[in-house]
Amino acid sequence: MKASINLQIHPNPGIISNQTMKPRPTLLLALFALALQACQNSSPTPPAPVPNGEAILKHKYWVSKEFSDALLKEIVADTLNSIPCSELIFTEKDTLLLTACMSDAGRATFKATGPNTLDIALEGMENEPVKAIFEARTGVLTLHFPGDSTGAGRLQLVARDEITLGKNDFDGTVKLARLRLSGTYKALEAKAKAPQITLNQDGSHIGLSKDFDRYEPWPAGVGGYIEARKNLMYLENKGKEPGWNALAWQLRGDTLRLWETKNIGKPDEMPEYQITSLLGTYLKQR
Repeated sequence: MKASINLQIHPNPGIISNQTMKPRPTLLLALFALALQACQNSSPTPPAPVPNGEAILKHKYWVSKEFSDALLKEIVADTLNSIPCSELIFTEKDTLLLTACMSDAGRATFKATGPNTLDIALEGMENEPVKAIFEARTGVLTLHFPGDSTGAGRLQLVARDEITLGKNDFDGTVKLARLRLSGTYKALEAKAKAPQITLNQDGSHIGLSKDFDRYEPWPAGVGGYIEARKNLMYLENKGKEPGWNALAWQLRGDTLRLWETKNIGKPDEMPEYQITSLLGTYLKQR
C-alpha cells in the first residue's frame, strides 16, 4: 500500500504547509527592536544636573580632614597645633573665608559649577580659580589649587555641622576642642587640687579655677608654646582682656590630665609655658 501525504495548499500561490505559519526569528527581533526604540523615544529626557553646589553649600563649616580626624581619635595627639589645619567658612551667599586655623584668613568669592563643585576665586587670584570638588561617598571636599599638577598641594576638608560661627567669630577649632573635651570629670587622685570639674561646650566650667570663668583650648594656630609638648588651654574671664594664664592638657579616651604652668617667655614675645605641677588626672563620668 502506498503511503498518502496530506498536503494543505496555502492561500498564497507557491506556498505549501502542513501547519499554521509562524513568524520567523528575524522578524521577531525586528519587531522587538522597533518597539524598544518607540519606548525610548517616548521616555522624557532626564534633566541636566543643576549647577547650584547644593551638596557643598548645605554645610557652612568645613575643616581639614587630617586635623578633624586627629581630634576625634581616642588618643588625641599631644601636639595638635603641629597638624596642618585649614577651614572653609561660608559667610554669605557668594562669599567665604579660607583660613589657616587661628592664624590667618582670606576672603574669597565663589560660584557653583555643578551640584558637587565650586569655583573659588581667592583675593589676588581671581583669574585662577580653585576647583572645589565634593565626593559624596567619602564626605570629603577637595580643593585643587591652580598650578598643582601633582596633587601634592590639594586640601581635603570635612564638614562639621556641630560648629556654628557668628559674623566675626573665627574660633572654629576652639569650639571643636570644647566639643571633644566637654563633660564632667572626677579626679583619680585623692589629693587632686580640683576633685571634680565640668567643662561645657560654651566655654564655661565648674571647678577648674576660682579666678577664671572660661576655658579656651587652642588646638591650632599660633597661641603659645609649652616646652613639654602638650596641648594648650587658656583660662580667661568673660568680658575682660584675655590673659596668658594657661594649663596643659592631654586626652586619652576618657582620661584627661591637666597641668599648671608658668610663663617663662619674654614680655615682648609670644608666651612660652613651663609645666610646674599636675592639677589632676580625671576620668570622664558617663
